[in-house]
Amino acid sequence: MGSRLCAVLGQGVLTVFVVADLTVLGGISLAQRVFFVFFLVDSFFLIATQFSWRITADSAGLWSVGTRRVRLIPWDELAQVWLKDRGFRIDRSGEGARGAEIYGVVAPAWLNRRFRRRPQALQAVDGIRALQADPALRPTGKSTPEDRGRPVGLPLLVVDTALALTLLIFG
Repeated sequence: MGSRLCAVLGQGVLTVFVVADLTVLGGISLAQRVFFVFFLVDSFFLIATQFSWRITADSAGLWSVGTRRVRLIPWDELAQVWLKDRGFRIDRSGEGARGAEIYGVVAPAWLNRRFRRRPQALQAVDGIRALQADPALRPTGKSTPEDRGRPVGLPLLVVDTALALTLLIFG
């Protein structure tokens, strides 16, 4: 939940900045507007991942929700789960197989220590490793699309594009 809260706050700050610029601040220079648009585009993938990341296990394998789509990683192709600095990666075996990379969902270590909590992403990695090691722990039923979640990349891209265009045209 922490990464989703950060995503909501981040998107909210970006939106408030555009509204404040258009109404209260009286506009900013073109160079500042272009910089802000690049910042908006750069932060899009991070915010979209934080909004929608989810790993769902069912009898077929792991379902990973990314920025634009939901991807299945079958149990027999699950190679390894890697913990990374700010997220984790699920590797698949096989020729040309593509796993999943979930980034931006682990807060910095100092922030986790400050709030004395273990990030959900780390719990997910431990759960995936346990399911990989012991097939008896794996779910036997099929998950529904509602269980798997939906990517929010496209709707968020529309919102961010509208914000960027509004800022460039009217800012």
